[in-house]
Amino acid sequence: MHPTARFIVCEKKPVWAAAFRRASRDAPIEVCESRSLADVVIRLSESPNSVVGLDAVSLGVRHVGQWLADVGRQYREARLVVLGSRELKPVQWQLRELGACHFVPSTRELRGVLDIVRRNLEIAPANRLDWRRELFERLPWKDMASDRVNKQSNS
Repeated sequence: MHPTARFIVCEKKPVWAAAFRRASRDAPIEVCESRSLADVVIRLSESPNSVVGLDAVSLGVRHVGQWLADVGRQYREARLVVLGSRELKPVQWQLRELGACHFVPSTRELRGVLDIVRRNLEIAPANRLDWRRELFERLPWKDMASDRVNKQSNS
């Protein structure tokens, strides 16, 4: 079972996380903070359909690029966003090719990321069992299957 999708921000100091909290005051979004890329992998294993913001300045653009190439392929359900700076704008397209769905050059330009996070949280299933249960409920023969299970349990 996987918990609800999360918004995970990975950075050495809580600059971006604080900016996201300020920017989403009207409709608060819970920000899960992480200080290492290894911790993000653990959190993604728990919630693979999360949005992940990676601070390429504090973590290092090379490390983030390598992480996108390696881990990003493993968690295809995740939405990966690079949090950067104006100086990193020239490499944003390489980061997108490696798996980033968005690049943010400043803490003052968060609207696009907040839209991605809100949309992802709205469409992501609360957990895989709920998704499977919902699909089962839509099957035309579910009543027959339920009756068979009930008869077997009563015998």
